[in-house]
Amino acid sequence: MEEKLLAAVDLGGTKIVSAVLDRKLESRGRDKRKTLAEEGGEAVFRRIAARMPAALENAGAGLSDIAGVGVACPGPLDGERGVILETPNLGFRDFPLCERLREELGVPVRLENDLNAGTYG
Repeated sequence: MEEKLLAAVDLGGTKIVSAVLDRKLESRGRDKRKTLAEEGGEAVFRRIAARMPAALENAGAGLSDIAGVGVACPGPLDGERGVILETPNLGFRDFPLCERLREELGVPVRLENDLNAGTYG
């Protein structure tokens, strides 16, 4: 049985980069789009949810092939609850990103501050 892939989203003020990685952390596919933050938090969320399938398609995979999604996001977060507390430049305030993405994609989702995620990487 082939090991599950990992998915990642780098959410920034100007771009959303979605990537699919194998367990050796080698890129299998990615997608990059403008954030369009001026459209507000809900629109940004919809773009995140819509772009992950594109990255999976570029990797020749589907949602059933991934173990979960990690999201790197700016601003103060509650990683335990998976909530973006506030990102004025993206239009989020007390936004349950992990819960919403989990509902949308059907896989576990983890939220991390983008600076911390960059340090881990």
